[in-house]
Amino acid sequence: MNRKCALLVLSMLLSCLNAYAGKDWVHRFEAALNVADKIPSHATMGTAAYWGGDLAYGLNKNFGVGISGGFADSRFEVNKSDTSANIHAGSLSLTPVFFDMIYHATTESPVLYGVLGLGGLFVKTRGTGGLDALNLRAVAHDGYAVKLGVGIDLSANENWIYNFEADYVFTDAKLDIVDAKGNEISSKNVGFWRIGAGLKYLFD
Repeated sequence: MNRKCALLVLSMLLSCLNAYAGKDWVHRFEAALNVADKIPSHATMGTAAYWGGDLAYGLNKNFGVGISGGFADSRFEVNKSDTSANIHAGSLSLTPVFFDMIYHATTESPVLYGVLGLGGLFVKTRGTGGLDALNLRAVAHDGYAVKLGVGIDLSANENWIYNFEADYVFTDAKLDIVDAKGNEISSKNVGFWRIGAGLKYLFD
């Protein structure tokens, strides 16, 4: 359901694009809400809607700084050793928080930009799925996170901006599957791609 809502928001944004002449963010704050598709780096972790937001400040025409974060919740699976079938093992929530450094490659709409985010990824499991029957359990580990992304801003008017962004989150946060004695059965890194769209508001 969350993923369907995210795709609906994306389609509405795409249907109402109307580029404005430019964007002047020098010494101005910019707030954004966005929705994206979270694509995991491992097939055993499901895709999910990613709901995010950020606040940025333009230092000059090309450089800015900000903070950003979001939330995604998706199911994950484990592979039983004596079968090729994956077994549903519960849900995994991801909550990243970043300090962002932003570079605008162009200064008029459409604005092409790159972003480097440094921060952490907080991971939590919910439910056990079929793990109990296998006498296994999931253990989540938080970790550092680095976000590398590119995007495009299309100004609708002097304040409102349509935004599209794609990035990848590198992290040492992981999900371990352990047996009753605490022995590690498997360990998966939870890095992920994020591809989505949103709306920004540039304060006067």
